[in-house]
Amino acid sequence: MLTTYIPITAFMLGFFGSVHCAAMCGGIAGYLQQGSTRSSSIALSLALAAGRLTSYAIAGVIAALMGTGLVHLVGHHLSQEIMQIFIGSFLILLGIGLAGWWTGLSWIEKLGGRFWKYLAPLAGRLLPATTYLRAFAAGALWGWLPCGLVYSALVLVMGSGDMLTGALSMVAFGMGTIPILAFIGVTSRHVNFKSKPRIRQFAGTAVALFGVMIFTGLAMSAVSHH
Repeated sequence: MLTTYIPITAFMLGFFGSVHCAAMCGGIAGYLQQGSTRSSSIALSLALAAGRLTSYAIAGVIAALMGTGLVHLVGHHLSQEIMQIFIGSFLILLGIGLAGWWTGLSWIEKLGGRFWKYLAPLAGRLLPATTYLRAFAAGALWGWLPCGLVYSALVLVMGSGDMLTGALSMVAFGMGTIPILAFIGVTSRHVNFKSKPRIRQFAGTAVALFGVMIFTGLAMSAVSHH
């Protein structure tokens, strides 16, 4: 996988993995839009997304800087292969855990819940998020919530060792999650995604299958290289 393809891979990770958000972050999406009217919920969801994208871009720059040493040590190609192996393995385990078939990574969800308890009061000061500025600020806070899927994307951009690529890749990742999260923001008043076992199983299967796709792409790349 070449550096130029990292943003594309990040977008696919966000899009296919966003079903994870439906099961784990639906409550937060609804919480951040308390007080909004039905007609404004879509626009406010986009403002929330813009805030998240800004935080993701900053995190992408930080991750790329952290990966610079590895890239210089082993080179771009090998560093990206290492990251792909890690991401593929992590996504498979994350998907299995999300579906409820294994709880080995449940500590990530618990960490996210504990961390959100500290962010929630800050977000509460922005409620009701009835203006775009408030929604943007709430989304920016949301972007720093611990999440296994986001960590996977950050590991991916670490393999680039380039700040611009890191920022663009994380923005692409965030854009991939927008359709599902916008849908959650509109429907969270009526549907509790986290309490639906079938949705969790579907989300987990989708995330795990994308992990398998990462491994498949890595294997095909190795065959073509040789």
